[in-house]
Amino acid sequence: MEKVKIGIIGTGNIFGAYVRGCRAFDILEIAACADLYRDAAEAKAKEFDLPRVCSVEELLADPEIRIAVNLTIPKAHAEISLAIIEGT
Repeated sequence: MEKVKIGIIGTGNIFGAYVRGCRAFDILEIAACADLYRDAAEAKAKEFDLPRVCSVEELLADPEIRIAVNLTIPKAHAEISLAIIEGT
């Protein structure tokens, strides 16, 4: 079975719960995470042993990432959701 690659945008308080939830499904693979604050994303990637930290733009442009999970704060949520839908 080929795994479906996921990218998570937003590495705040709820990030860990989503990582653990995704890992409960053998078909899912978290391929990358992104955050406005790169150092925050790097810390979470290290904590959860994720393979890649990138910008939101890089994550959304990656053709291997099939699902983008938006965990951003309310102020940024709509903009990121629209970017996901538009594929930009």
